[in-house]
Amino acid sequence: MGKARYSEKVLVKCLLHNGFEDAGALIATGIELMTPTAAQEAEALRKREAEALEKGIDPFATNRETGGWKRPDGGKPVFGKQGLKNAAGDEIVGDVVEAGYVITNVHVLNKPANPETGEEADPRYFLVMVLVPEGVSPKVEIADAQRSAIREHLRRAYRACHVWDNGDNATINFAGRRDRDGGTQLVRMRHNGQFFGE
Repeated sequence: MGKARYSEKVLVKCLLHNGFEDAGALIATGIELMTPTAAQEAEALRKREAEALEKGIDPFATNRETGGWKRPDGGKPVFGKQGLKNAAGDEIVGDVVEAGYVITNVHVLNKPANPETGEEADPRYFLVMVLVPEGVSPKVEIADAQRSAIREHLRRAYRACHVWDNGDNATINFAGRRDRDGGTQLVRMRHNGQFFGE
């Protein structure tokens, strides 16, 4: 049983299956597009690597095991190097909200390619949501059109869901969207701030 404890926030990132097309539909509803420069991305990676080392974590351990990109990880995988399969996005995010967390930021992230990490040349787009315990930060107002567009992505199943325990926060990454087939594997959150798989 995997568990991740955190105290500050949960970061949810959904890789947009159709790239710019999906990103454009979200942006059309008024959701902000954020595009960091290559230099900003490189600095963020250096910071993540340094933070992992401060925690006594090998930032490249999981990548070495999976043969993935040379991108440092700032925490430890809760459900192993392969994560969860066929995960339900709406159920997972809904459980986080039901546990007393509110969405304080929603945006589309246009992540630049980084040849140093071995990533593909084309930029990737993500739907990103930041959730914190209620009362910590103001809840963001989400218009009906935005809520509908977000649900369009979350209501699908995802081939991979990786949950990371970063010490004082948690990250939930979704990739490989597909139609739900009823065999979803859920990540739920208890009110004491622990994730567990069912």
